[in-house]
Amino acid sequence: MEPRILIVEDEAITALEIKRNLHNWGYEVVGHASKGEAAIEMAQKLLPDLILMDINLQSGMNGLEASCKILEFMDIPIIFLTAHGNQDYMEKARNTGAVYYILKPFQNHELKYAVENSLIHHQLNQKLKQSEKSYRSLAANIPGIVYRFHKEQGQTEFFNNMLQEITGFTSKELNNDYQFPINSLVIDSNLDEIRTIIENALVKGEAFSLEYELKDKEGRIKRVVDKGRPTFDDYGNLKTIEGVIFEVDREI
Repeated sequence: MEPRILIVEDEAITALEIKRNLHNWGYEVVGHASKGEAAIEMAQKLLPDLILMDINLQSGMNGLEASCKILEFMDIPIIFLTAHGNQDYMEKARNTGAVYYILKPFQNHELKYAVENSLIHHQLNQKLKQSEKSYRSLAANIPGIVYRFHKEQGQTEFFNNMLQEITGFTSKELNNDYQFPINSLVIDSNLDEIRTIIENALVKGEAFSLEYELKDKEGRIKRVVDKGRPTFDDYGNLKTIEGVIFEVDREI
């Protein structure tokens, strides 16, 4: 099935040229709107796969405002078209989640590239979201703390309610320290060994298994087993550390 595209452009000649090119490239143009308000109505009714949105519409709502309204009720890639290349416009466009921002006048190959890659990027994001949803569903049934430490952000994400079940803390209450999701709770005498094992695992790109003691919110000492593994990007840089922390004496 051909990808379906909605054009939002108030210059009739430009819109006609875009429409002709899209047809030649194998896309279906489901509609053309010249105003932001009309674009919102058409997007809701026609459910296109992608929107080409002129930012500087002559009357009424501009393209940025219309895009924000559309993204409130549907997840769709939007490519912005504009004659303005100032930083303020570009920042506002990025804040809407737009992947591409094309300056007029543009070459046909620029538009073709942007459309193709926006659709691919959106499809990959949809698959990633579905995979993440399945991961969270699986994690909800695991009797341990399922975590993912993000190296770039320096933060740990937790995927079920077992953090509070085992430690008494919510994720917001913990200070997420580098390379370990619950460092602030670990008994001091265990920290050096933990860091050494994890650092060796990162160097070798291998999984690790740890056993150590932590102190919960009520001051009780609990023994846990932490099984994790690092993930890397295409250049060999650390992306995440993912793992599960089980309480040793916990009844399942």
